[in-house]
Amino acid sequence: MIFTYDSGRYIYPGRATIRPAMDKTSKVIFSGTILAVVFAAVLTARGSFEPATGWNVSFMDGSMFISDSGQSHGGFEFTASYNVSVSPDHLSTKEQVHLSLALDVGLGDPLERHDLYLELSWQPETDSMQLRNSDVNISLVHVDNDTVWNKQYDGYYIASWGGDAPEEEMRGQISPLIFGLPEHYYIELRLKFFISLIN
Repeated sequence: MIFTYDSGRYIYPGRATIRPAMDKTSKVIFSGTILAVVFAAVLTARGSFEPATGWNVSFMDGSMFISDSGQSHGGFEFTASYNVSVSPDHLSTKEQVHLSLALDVGLGDPLERHDLYLELSWQPETDSMQLRNSDVNISLVHVDNDTVWNKQYDGYYIASWGGDAPEEEMRGQISPLIFGLPEHYYIELRLKFFISLIN
């Protein structure tokens, strides 16, 4: 192939211009620019992957269901549903909260305890929520696919138990005795939270 030289450039007829290699000054400037870009990218990545120093928990919604059939769908048995609130509704983990229950639907209210004062903590390694005090231990697990109520409570933290409940209705840890109910009752506590990490 024949290249021609014109004004400091090598020309290949009919093709793009082929420029000569950069001189020493250009190389230094180019290398410095690349190093600066790489350094900035490393700093940005380091900030992005800093471990979380904590998290904020925001309460969004809650309910509880009970049935004296011992399972979620027990036919013509006594059932009741409760609205559940958690206050304060914006908090950090391992903070004292007030869990309050108010009857929503049901022929009578058999609960002996409607108010609990508990320490709330989120366990990121298991994505579970703990509610505890000296005599209460409730563990709610995050449910992505709620098969018990046909996806109605997808995304909730749920604890459920019943004396005659099938295995798929046993989630987390809870007891009807906490609320003064007979031991065989089915009980399901559902809480929805939004969790944001603090870097």
